Amino acid sequence: MTDDDWLAAIAAAPDDPLVRLAYADWLDDRGDPRGELLRLDAELAGGPDGEPAAEPLRARLVELVPAADARWRAASCRVPIETGVPADPARRFPLNAAGPWYTCGDCMACGAPEAEAADLLAALGPENSRTYFTRQPVTRAEVERACDAARICCVEDVRYGGTDPVVIQMLGNDPLYCDHLIQDDSPTVQPAPPPQPPEAFDLPLPPVVATPPPPERQPPWGLIGLGLVTAARLIYSAVRQDR
Repeated sequence: MTDDDWLAAIAAAPDDPLVRLAYADWLDDRGDPRGELLRLDAELAGGPDGEPAAEPLRARLVELVPAADARWRAASCRVPIETGVPADPARRFPLNAAGPWYTCGDCMACGAPEAEAADLLAALGPENSRTYFTRQPVTRAEVERACDAARICCVEDVRYGGTDPVVIQMLGNDPLYCDHLIQDDSPTVQPAPPPQPPEAFDLPLPPVVATPPPPERQPPWGLIGLGLVTAARLIYSAVRQDR
């Protein structure tokens, strides 16, 4: 077995903690400190995350995570752990609770993101026309709800400004939702490219078709000729009557 073989086994059974624990044993046997990280991750993902018993486990993960390759964590771990400095973009709505998740203040109508994460996002109402994070998600279940809110928002208003590759992977490593991205050639996450302004909505103009000039108007020679003939007959008849 190799690292790649273990990661492929995890990808094939992402919800099976036994695969991760077996991989952790394999890493321990080789003196690899990632074994402890993966074992703690599997223990938290399977039980006490969000409870007081989880605090020492999270504290130890915070110590171990910075040394781990971001690509490896995205492929092997399940528990979100914030250790980096989140982005602080100018478009962050000021009422958001401090932390990596934020809204831009553009979600004002449908209420769908708030329904997905009602315990995290402010509800819209007569005195609140913009949603924002009232508190930051911590556990994986809470982060999953925040991810669902980001994906369902029709104006891409819910964003993740943190650097945890586990969360970035949960959001599809997509700059529509993430201010940092996992790069194939970098062991650390990198800033996402700045969002592009929306393209102008221009309807294509219809093709210009040359209009042929109207036909040249011809004198009504037939009517003129008929009139001349009629006049000649009248004159002829009048002459005969005079005689």
